[in-house]
Amino acid sequence: MNFNEIYYRTKMYKGKTLLEWAVEWFKMSNDVFCSLYGFNFNPHDYPGLYEIARREVYGV
Repeated sequence: MNFNEIYYRTKMYKGKTLLEWAVEWFKMSNDVFCSLYGFNFNPHDYPGLYEIARREVYGV
């Protein structure tokens, strides 16, 4: 586990970790995510988060 992965697993935003938000984002469309949670989220804005979340959702 590298520094980014540890950071994303622990950094909280609106009650969830950044990794939890990214996993949720992967499970639905961006429009549904925004309607459900009331904000836009883009894991591409955080270096390496997209790849880490993709690995969490789909495996290695």
